[in-house]
Amino acid sequence: MKTLNPLKGLTDTEKKILQICSKKWFSNPAGISAIDISEKLPLSNAEVMLVYEGFVSKKLGTINKNVELYCLKFDFDNPSQSFDGVKVVTHIFFPSKEVLHHYFYKSKLSKDEIPEFKKRLHLGGCQISLQFFNEEVLKKYFDHPEKYEIDDSMAGGIVSTNGDCEEDEYLHVRYGKKLINDGYTAITAILSDLASMSPNEQQYWSSFEIKKCLLDGNDENFKRFFERSFDGEWVDYPNPINDIYDLLSEFNKLFDNPIIFNTTSNIHLKPPVENTSKEFCNSCSELYKLIGPDNINSKAIKQFLIKYFGYSELNFIHKESKKSLSTLQLFKLFEKANTSNNILCGQIEVIKNYRIEADHKILDKEKSKKNYTNQFYDICKKYVSCANEVLKKCRLLTTAST
Repeated sequence: MKTLNPLKGLTDTEKKILQICSKKWFSNPAGISAIDISEKLPLSNAEVMLVYEGFVSKKLGTINKNVELYCLKFDFDNPSQSFDGVKVVTHIFFPSKEVLHHYFYKSKLSKDEIPEFKKRLHLGGCQISLQFFNEEVLKKYFDHPEKYEIDDSMAGGIVSTNGDCEEDEYLHVRYGKKLINDGYTAITAILSDLASMSPNEQQYWSSFEIKKCLLDGNDENFKRFFERSFDGEWVDYPNPINDIYDLLSEFNKLFDNPIIFNTTSNIHLKPPVENTSKEFCNSCSELYKLIGPDNINSKAIKQFLIKYFGYSELNFIHKESKKSLSTLQLFKLFEKANTSNNILCGQIEVIKNYRIEADHKILDKEKSKKNYTNQFYDICKKYVSCANEVLKKCRLLTTAST
């Protein structure tokens, strides 16, 4: 089907104005004032404003009408002289997609290898429009912490290159997370941010793009992303992984040397962005490395129980086997002494079982209808909730003894 020529019936002057407007858009996707056109053609600001109004009636673009601008004059021969500002009322014109499409394919730009999202802007895409991607687009950045810094949360985050990098590798992009109606989580990013990426990154992201998706209308986390990105509000993003990091740090504050958790973060801990059972279990495995016995200092637990509960070394020996209690058994003793239950250890056991699956089972790598990202975050939140109860009891003990 042949595309209709949007310039049909226009005068040479009108075509020239549209050409200038389109060229300006290609260099910077924004409107152009009638004043700017009047400086390039033998027309007054008022005459160009009338032409702009005619373009609108012919559906060749839109205008912001009667915008007040101030033209400043600067005398280079007398730089100490103050600026003289003259108020001018003008129109700002935005070419239609049809006009931009026409001039783009008439120009040499159409023969250049312009990256996908930059080209989309050239053809009239809205700078602040949202594009959607498979969550797996983030995997490359999570898998290479030596190259990328990613500040991730349930609502979105920022991914950027870490330290020195080549110009064609530079990256800094905001992203959000949006539930879609098939149960998955999609990644969303603003078109202008995508267009500022290197050509290689634009190609990478475009390979994960979701062209059409039905959005879940009830999504509080996406609402947070929208409020921060578009309304300029300072909104906290929920981040269960960071909550665990903070929680472990708070535990360590209550312990003298040695601390109870040897480290309070894991650079490899990430949500299961591939949305497979295998990726989910791998995420649980990395979580277990942080909250499991390999990261817990048994000496710190013993000292705490002796100091605050009057335990002795005999309490740390198994009654039947006469062997020393394992680190996990000591942690169960520690939790029960503080809360009279082992709910937290039960949650650790759940995470441990998924870790065993990751290490010993051949897991399905097929995509699932489950939302494994949300399932993983739920596990993190349950751990934080249970551990906070233990932390509260520990704080009461340490505060009372000071």
